[in-house]
Amino acid sequence: MTPHACSIHTLQLAVVEILFKQNSSMHTNIKTSVKKCKKLAKFVKKSSVASRELQDACNEDGVNYTKLQNSNSTRWNSTLVNLSSVFKLKVPLRKLKRSQKGQRKTATEQKWSDLVPSNDEFKLIEAMIGPLEEVMRMSKSWESDKEPTMNRVVEKLWEVNESLIDLSTDEESSEVVKDFARLLREKIMGRFPKCGAEELIAAVANYVDPYLKGFHLKELGLFEDTKQKMAEMWPSKTENKTETLRMAVCKIVSDNYLQAMQGLKTSERKRIKEHKSRSSLQCNSN
Repeated sequence: MTPHACSIHTLQLAVVEILFKQNSSMHTNIKTSVKKCKKLAKFVKKSSVASRELQDACNEDGVNYTKLQNSNSTRWNSTLVNLSSVFKLKVPLRKLKRSQKGQRKTATEQKWSDLVPSNDEFKLIEAMIGPLEEVMRMSKSWESDKEPTMNRVVEKLWEVNESLIDLSTDEESSEVVKDFARLLREKIMGRFPKCGAEELIAAVANYVDPYLKGFHLKELGLFEDTKQKMAEMWPSKTENKTETLRMAVCKIVSDNYLQAMQGLKTSERKRIKEHKSRSSLQCNSN
């Protein structure tokens, strides 16, 4: 088995490339909007005057006030939370952007003018939130310490891919939504060819899942190919196909267990070894 890269980390690389790294007209607009929202949240958090003005503007417009959430560079989903918190207060923020009580703008008024997104930027932010929320739900579905998630990699990537195709081709979607959906799909599928099914361990997990039964592999035209690779890697000495599949799964678990064990703390390694020992007894006894 070849080494398997962390799916969550690979997904983060794809999204971060869109939000912060690429250079194009749309990427420039994305980076500008993301940067503004991040600075806006910091400004409101540090300024008691700005915080009070925002709360007053929310009360005047009948908008439920919620704090603007900061983002960090560690995980991209904090950027999504930040964008969503800014978009929720779009109306009062736009009002503050246009406000000017005297002949000259105060320092706070100038900050509102500089940091609050424009109408076009708010449209882009709105277009980004929906698709990114779907990607975040996919990422969360892969985060589990108690249940296996490898069988969900191809499934969830296939679902997100289909959803982004629908968004990018929907006649009722705005052009900015279509463009962002196409861009997001391009970057994610670039990191996960064939919805991740080119990774044998992800393909096998989809194949042997008792609920999925290789459904997505059939849709991607990889069902027979995966079956053939399994037969080549784990040739059966009997005619019992169920036995072949069972041993294949045990072999995959064993190979990837050895890779994952590297770098773990001694206490974590001991706990996992004990758990694996019990699992091996079950595999051998069935």
